[in-house]
Amino acid sequence: MLAMVCKDTSDPDGQELEDMPKPEMVLGGVRITVRPAGLNFAVALTIKGKYQVKLPFPFGPGLEISGDVLEVVTDVKKF
Repeated sequence: MLAMVCKDTSDPDGQELEDMPKPEMVLGGVRITVRPAGLNFAVALTIKGKYQVKLPFPFGPGLEISGDVLEVVTDVKKF
């Protein structure tokens, strides 16, 4: 699967997609194919290391996504 992974602080334009192994499905999990994804001001600040919450590296940036549901774990009733 392709994923954007921030390994250090940088400009959002400097981020690239990486080929990553598919994560294992766990209880409460829903797997989706991300179609559009937003890059809002908070995410841009997080990537630059200027947001009030500092995430540990590496992290996958993003707050706004939309897509198609591929898999749902049996315990999931709503998503």
